[in-house]
Amino acid sequence: MLDFTLNHFVKTLFGREIGPVTPSEFYTDELLDWTQKLDLSRPRAMNINKGYEWANSGYAQGKIIGGCLGSLNHLLGTRYWIDPTNMIFFLDIPESEPGRGMKIPDVDAYLTDLDNCGVFNVISGLIVGRLYGYTEEENHQVKSIIRRFISGKPYPVLFDADLGHTDLMITIPYMAEVEINSANNSFSIHN
Repeated sequence: MLDFTLNHFVKTLFGREIGPVTPSEFYTDELLDWTQKLDLSRPRAMNINKGYEWANSGYAQGKIIGGCLGSLNHLLGTRYWIDPTNMIFFLDIPESEPGRGMKIPDVDAYLTDLDNCGVFNVISGLIVGRLYGYTEEENHQVKSIIRRFISGKPYPVLFDADLGHTDLMITIPYMAEVEINSANNSFSIHN
């Protein structure tokens, strides 16, 4: 486990103040097949992290909920669904197969389900994890789809957070108090 990931996991696990979440310097979405012990042969290739990208500007503060797009959609309409009203919602777009991001039409369909349930109309902010397993063009396509759903919304939308299926990553403590602010390019978690 990489130090950045381990440090955030320990802070969350033991209820320590996380505070400002500074973007990692590097990230990877390379998959070294651990069943063939390729992960023991060399470290994964790292990419320079360009930091946060803001789709919508603004400031939001509130409790955070969310998760992996497919898993969230399985909860819609069940007793396990948490009402996202006035909360900051986070999304992770998972893989469809090892080393490949979720199929783009599936991303659109899953986001449509969330939109049909009114999620994008009631949240106070959106954080989207760094996309996994896409080419640069596919990455642009997925972000364009997300922008379509949040177009004209009055809340900030942060892309490329260190969460989800890429490494380095943070651990999000459900229902923690979070602040996101495009004016100073900040994301903070207060347990």
